[in-house]
Order: sequence, then structure tokens, then C-alpha cells
Amino acid sequence: EVMKQFFSNDLVLEHHSNIIPSQYTDYDYYSSSWNKPVILTTAVRLFDVMFKDRTTDVRRFHQLADSVLIIDEAQKIPVQTISMFNEMMNFLAYNCNTTVVLCTATQPLLETTTYPIKLASESEIVKQTKEMQEQFKRVHIEDACRRGGYSIADLSDFIFQKLQPGCSMLVIVNTKAEALNLYRACEQHHEIDGLHLYHLSTSMCPEHRHLTLEDLKEHMEQKDTVLCIATNLIEAGVDIDCDVVIRSLCGLDSILQAAGRCNRNGKNSELGTVYLINSNEEHIEKLKDVRKGQNETDILLSQLHASKEGNRVDELLTLPFIRQYYDSYLFDRRQDTEYSTKIENRKVSLFDLFSRIGSKNESDDLAHPCLGHALKSAGEKFEMIDSQSIGVLVPYKDGEKLINQLNSSISNAEKYALLDKTQRFMVNVYEHKYKELEKEDMIYKLEFNGMLVLRDGFYNKDTGLEVRKELEDMFV
Repeated sequence: EVMKQFFSNDLVLEHHSNIIPSQYTDYDYYSSSWNKPVILTTAVRLFDVMFKDRTTDVRRFHQLADSVLIIDEAQKIPVQTISMFNEMMNFLAYNCNTTVVLCTATQPLLETTTYPIKLASESEIVKQTKEMQEQFKRVHIEDACRRGGYSIADLSDFIFQKLQPGCSMLVIVNTKAEALNLYRACEQHHEIDGLHLYHLSTSMCPEHRHLTLEDLKEHMEQKDTVLCIATNLIEAGVDIDCDVVIRSLCGLDSILQAAGRCNRNGKNSELGTVYLINSNEEHIEKLKDVRKGQNETDILLSQLHASKEGNRVDELLTLPFIRQYYDSYLFDRRQDTEYSTKIENRKVSLFDLFSRIGSKNESDDLAHPCLGHALKSAGEKFEMIDSQSIGVLVPYKDGEKLINQLNSSISNAEKYALLDKTQRFMVNVYEHKYKELEKEDMIYKLEFNGMLVLRDGFYNKDTGLEVRKELEDMFV
């Protein structure tokens, strides 16, 4: 919306899964060709253009040449794609005359990896100085972690110790299950009159999250007492300004993202406070990146406590600690950066498949080499997000009307015309788990196209898709 206000609306194309094409003239043409001066898209779309084997993606690739490519939140590039990303950025910059701009508050040291990105000699657009850090300082960081960690009940008590009337607080935890449990605990135990309590996670469809954020912002602007329990979805691309933030222990990059939601606009007379806590009820065994980041941050905190007294750890926000964090985080994961996968039960690296050059066999005349790339196989295997997911249409507000229309006797042509609108009312679940939802008789399939639909009674107006406790973590 900000871009459209700055540029002419006709110059900007949004291309991502939540766009309803019927709102745009010739949307299919422009989205398939990227033939607009300004393209706003997601990292998943961009990576698909660079690495997937689909012709619909490949035909957009030429638009990256002679362009300015701005990659926001560059620190969030998945570790397994770093080698391919670095080499592609080098190719675009030095062979295709592309200006590549990496935007991040926590530079991930991509220039120090096995296949380094080749930064320009004067790569810093804005020089970071100590004086500038002081000018932009908005928060203090307080280490409130404790031995044994916090239970949900303990954390709820801690929240209401710190939440004052007229204050806005954001609490970010590492899993959807913990966010839901904490929301329920705060809902039952709070004693603050006029409290506006919110839950935000991807168990809620995009339309639900959008309306929740709009309502939350309105109450913040009115200086009402606001408490939002969220997952890390709120750390990027969401412009909110809270008085206090509580962040469950995680990687330093996420901590700084969370801190960016506290006293964001510098309107408070005093610095805001970000509290770091550790949970003993989160289950992050399968979240490799979160576990690794959490361990590295814990090491930094131990170093700080060994050299100073007190719980204030503002040093975490400084460049030396950010560099130390990434030095350790990436060094220990060098073997993970080339995207390991299996083809015909053989372990291979997608980086090798994309980049390999050689002859057909050793006896070939080396004066006539051939390309040894396995581009088709690599493109088929590449997925920026590990777990494939499938969308479930939920009966939230206009979603219920859409479900009724799709189940009605209108023509298939009319039904297909409605499908674009369903994107705003979808919740993604892991593909291999949707059978469990079927077993619970929570979903059914539309007759005309097989789309999954959530039955009435399983979507909560505050927290989204409601499931049994043992099923909560299946949602993306």
C-alpha cells in the first residue's frame, strides 16, 4: 500500500498468493511476465523464478536482468539455500547488470560462506557508526530467563506483572501451540479492566489476521490496554509500535526483529523494554533453525553475564555481537548450505546439480565439452519451504459465503471465477497431516474441484482453526 501511494498504481504489480486477480486488469498477463516497472513479490516466488523447473517461473527470469533487486529481511534466507542464493546474486550482479540490495538489520555475513556473495567494494549504503546507533536506539534488552524456564502459568503471571493500564504489550513465542495455550491462560487469568487481548498465528486465515491487526492498531493508537500473543509471523512486514515486548529465547536476528516492534517510532519519552524469557513448555525439537539460534544466543548471554552484573544486555544489539552470532551460526552449518536432497535414493547436493560442468564421460574429446548440469532434476527437487502444505478453506466471515456458493448449484464456470477470492480464507496444513483431519471428520472435499473445506465448528473467531491438542502443531 505504501508503494502504491508513492508510485502510480499502474506501475506496481503485487504477485503473491493472497492477491485476488479479479481486482486487477490483465493480472494474469502481468503476473506471468513480470512486465511492470515495480514488482512486489515474496521470497518464495523469487526463489522459484531462479531455481524451479516450471516454465511459468522461467519466463519471468529475464526481468531480473538490468533491474534493481531489493531483498528485504535478507537474514531470513533459509540456510540450505545460501550457496545457491550467493552464486545467483553474483551471476545477476556481474553478468546481468543487476543491482542487488540486501536489506537487513542483522547482516548475515554471506560474504564469509563457502561460496561467498561478492559484495561491492563500497557495499554499505548507510555507514553504521556508534553515534548512529545511539540516535536510533529505541529499547533496552532485559534478560529475564531463569533456571528451568517458564511454564505457561508462570509466563502468564510475568506478563501481567509487566503490563500496566494504558500500555501495549506484544508477546512472541516460538510455536503455535504455545501461542494458543498462552492466549488461553491470559484470557482466563487477567484482571485488567478494558484489556484488549489478541492472538496472531498462521492458524488464522490471511483475512482474519489482517482484520485482527487493524483492530489491534486502532486500540494502540487510542492508548488502550492491549496484549497480543503471537508467533514470529509478526516480526517481519508488520508495522506495529508496542510499549513492551516479551520474546521467547531464539536467534539473535529474531530478537532484533522483535525489538523493532517496541517503541518503533520513538514516540515514548523513555526507551521501551524487550524482555527475553525461556519456556519449558515449547516443543522445538523439529525446528532446527530455532534450536540452533537459541543455543547461539544463550552462549552470547552467558558471555555477557560473565563480564558484567545485572540483567540488562543491550550489547546484543551492537554490531560486534551480531557478527559473533553469525560467525558461529553459519560456521557450524557450512555443510547445510548446499541443499542436500535425494534423487533415486542417492544423496546429492542441488548446488552441484545446478553448477556442475563437465564432459559426458572421460573418453569424450575435452575440446568439445558439454553441460553436465542436471537442471530439470534440480528444479523438480527445489522447494524453498521444506514441508509441502495444502490449503484448507475456512468458514470465516466471507469465507462461509464462498463455501456456500461453491457448494451450490451455480455453474462450474461461476465457481472457478470465485476461486481467486478463496485465498484470503485459507489455512495451510502440512500435506502429510491432512489425513488426520479427515479422520477427525473436520474437513471434506468440494465435489467440483476437490478443494479441502473445514466443517463448521472448528474455526474460532479469535484464534483460528481449532484442533485437538495433539494436532495443534501440524499447521504451517
